[in-house]
Amino acid sequence: MTGPWHALGFVVLTTLLSIVVPLVGLVFGVMGNAAVGLVTLRLGWQQGLKIALGATAIISLLIASLYSASINTPLVLGGLWLTIIIIASLLTHTASWRQALFSVFGLVGLGLVLFHGLVPDTTSFWKHLFQPILQLKSLPQPLSAEQWNSLLDQAAPYLAGVFSVSLALILSLSLMLARQWQAQLYNPGGFSREFSELRLGKPAALVLLSLIGLTLLSSTPVLINVLLLGLLLFSLQGIAMVHGSIRISHLPKTWLLALYLPFLFVPVHMILLLAAFGLVDSFADFRHYLAQKNQFKP
Repeated sequence: MTGPWHALGFVVLTTLLSIVVPLVGLVFGVMGNAAVGLVTLRLGWQQGLKIALGATAIISLLIASLYSASINTPLVLGGLWLTIIIIASLLTHTASWRQALFSVFGLVGLGLVLFHGLVPDTTSFWKHLFQPILQLKSLPQPLSAEQWNSLLDQAAPYLAGVFSVSLALILSLSLMLARQWQAQLYNPGGFSREFSELRLGKPAALVLLSLIGLTLLSSTPVLINVLLLGLLLFSLQGIAMVHGSIRISHLPKTWLLALYLPFLFVPVHMILLLAAFGLVDSFADFRHYLAQKNQFKP
């Protein structure tokens, strides 16, 4: 991080690439978010806010000049980066991934519940949102209009959950990358130690188990969508448990390939498996057991 202008240019460039480059755009988006987070972690929320406001203004003007003026761009970017700045500031003061992730998933979960409360007819909402996209003649149309409507009728109740999971994952990955960059620059190995100690606690695990039970009894869309968020949250503890166990047992890092390679082929199954690991670890604390067994001293 060589200066505010370099940081601003990096955020603008990566965010624009995330918009115009297909497939890998998500990676560029996370990198841009992480740059805002890094500035906040290192220099404070005021500097992070300056970078976010400057990048939002530049990108909004560029998009407005190429397409048409829209209030959506500054609102989306501003809301996303403001959340990054708030959670990064919290992480600076607490150094607790437990509190950081609770804040991320709590905010996203609150937005999800409010959406279901304020939008009773989610099917009409998503149809209206996707209609301009489906009418683009430049896009291939593998399905007829009737088939698209039928598909949206089935998927609409759960699209808010999919969107919320995606948003929570992007925010979490952005903060983790920002913390990793900070560790590489100023505290080598710090992020690895910090994240590998993540435990969400028994109360959170009991809440998730209760949510699973309620969903089995009453499979309403809002419960299923909130459950998706909870499973993703505990899958992150599952990942931390694997990282911590490998570190405590002094195993080579190549063992992590067994964790991440399956994500390329069966990501949903891996999230469910890791969420189960995270839930069990909340009660069993495998890392504490391994530390005692190996007489490990951090």
